[in-house]
Amino acid sequence: METNLHKTNESAIPGWFNSGAEVYFSKGEIYLNIEGSKVPFNQAPGKYQRILANAFMADKPAQRYLKKEFGITGFEQGFEQWMFCKFGGIDNTSDITANGKLVPDTFNNVCSETDCPHRGRFCGVKSHLSSHEVKT
Repeated sequence: METNLHKTNESAIPGWFNSGAEVYFSKGEIYLNIEGSKVPFNQAPGKYQRILANAFMADKPAQRYLKKEFGITGFEQGFEQWMFCKFGGIDNTSDITANGKLVPDTFNNVCSETDCPHRGRFCGVKSHLSSHEVKT
């Protein structure tokens, strides 16, 4: 189902990234935009991989949510779902700042489900958008 959500054009990565990294998904794969360069997650510098992996491991409420609501218990599948829901696509704020602080996306702009039951409970908690607002 097609939605009115902003679709990320990976060939038009904004030039405002001058520090830190932006996490995003493209065609089911995780990438980082590091200083304007598209880098597959598994080829990203270790410091970025560690920041994200450590944040996931420390996010016990998210792990419980993934187990209860998604049925996910394995690290790799849980980590990927967590990354998709928490960081999604390219927005106007680096997800990892130059000093290593994580800034998850307020709204997941790559999720195609307009009635996602996890919106506001697991991802996009700060967006306060209703399903009706997402559809419009």
